[in-house]
Amino acid sequence: MLSGAGRAGRWRAPAAALLLALAAAAPAAAQPAGKAGGEPAAADVDRAYIVGAWTDSDDCEAAVAFADDGTFLTAEGGEGMWRLDGAELVLAGLGGIRTLHIVPVDDDTMDVINEDGSRGRSTRCAAEDARGGEIVAWGIA
Repeated sequence: MLSGAGRAGRWRAPAAALLLALAAAAPAAAQPAGKAGGEPAAADVDRAYIVGAWTDSDDCEAAVAFADDGTFLTAEGGEGMWRLDGAELVLAGLGGIRTLHIVPVDDDTMDVINEDGSRGRSTRCAAEDARGGEIVAWGIA
C-alpha cells in the first residue's frame, strides 16, 4: 500500500505495495485470534510483529519490507523509517509522514486503518516469497 518513486521522495497514488491502498472494509471490531472479548488488539503490536515483508495485494513481489533497525523498503526502491507508538505505525519517507493504526488479526494478517479512516488488510510474506527470495538483500534476514 506504500509505494515510492525510487529515492525521489514522493508518495505515488497508484500504490502496488503496502499500507495505503484501499481494500475491502474489514470488520470494525477485528480481534486477533484467541483474544477474549473486549481486550484491545493493540497489545499484540510490537516491533517483532511488524518486522518482515507485508503485502496488501497477495503479491509478495510488491511487498514492503520492514527491517528491525526501523527502516523500510518498498518493492519499487522507495525507503524510509518506521516506528511504533502503541498500535500506531508511523512511516517517514517517500515525501511525508503517515500514521497508520494497526489491528493484528493473527500472526500473519493485519488490518490497517489509514489516516482518512479507510481500511486495508495486509498479509505477511514468507521470506522466500518476497522479491523472488531476495529478502536478505532487503535487510530482513
